[in-house]
Amino acid sequence: MGDQKSTLSLCAAVIIAALFVACGQQDLPQSGFIQVGNNQVHYVMEGDGESVLLLHGGYLDLSMWEPQVAALVDSGFQVIRFSDLGHGQTVSAGEATNGHEIMRLLLDSLAIPSTHLVGLSWGAMLAIDFALHHPERVNKIVLVSPGLSGWNYFIDSTAKYNYQQRQVAMSRSDTNMVIEYFQRNWTDGPKRQPHEVDARLRARIRDIIHANLRNHWQKNWSELSPSSLDALEKIGAPALIVVGSLDAADILRIGNIYDTKIPDSELLRFEGVAHMLTMEVPDHFNQAMISFLLSPSQ
Repeated sequence: MGDQKSTLSLCAAVIIAALFVACGQQDLPQSGFIQVGNNQVHYVMEGDGESVLLLHGGYLDLSMWEPQVAALVDSGFQVIRFSDLGHGQTVSAGEATNGHEIMRLLLDSLAIPSTHLVGLSWGAMLAIDFALHHPERVNKIVLVSPGLSGWNYFIDSTAKYNYQQRQVAMSRSDTNMVIEYFQRNWTDGPKRQPHEVDARLRARIRDIIHANLRNHWQKNWSELSPSSLDALEKIGAPALIVVGSLDAADILRIGNIYDTKIPDSELLRFEGVAHMLTMEVPDHFNQAMISFLLSPSQ
């Protein structure tokens, strides 16, 4: 009888342990690579519910969205992130590849028929390109500090100077100054000095850029359609455009263009922050983003 009790206790312990492991595995993010041509594109997926595809800015990678992931998952969304060609852990083969094709293949591989899109800067441009090529697969779009394919940069004289100095630093392989002039344009914004920005924010962004420059020096990113300016009226998905008041004049102008041309759009302006507002004021941004994504469509 004692042996039977011991056996039953052991079986129960094994079952409980197995259930514990299974539950823990469900909570772990799924990560891996998808094959796009000869490229290996790195992605991470976590959570359950309606899908949200996060699209990072240039010289950054999928890790820039860490302040958003938990908030989205806790709100009942499935969150997918990937690093574009020339970024993060993605392995680029040096062949021309359209960004919207990478996104399509990623969604196909994960059996996701449609998704919300949230993109910052370069990522916002990818979101627009995908929405124009695959409108049936887009639910809502959040464009943060958006760039615009076909825009003639820069009308902002300070941003133009910082960009030119960054190009000089690139030609000299001066990684530190490449990062610094990137930060002056996009972390600080043309209207602030570096000492006016949280040093921890600058350090975090510096670390991401430094890793990308070390691993992907002057490697090509994915490709965009030459210009989307004349096609914005075709976007049928509801769009939220978010800009920071201290961003470059170009980005503020582009935000207004998106709001004017996309039929179902809303423009939010965050005061006192610049381009990297998702990392500078994550709670404020998360609240606006999630409220928009959860709101009923018209």
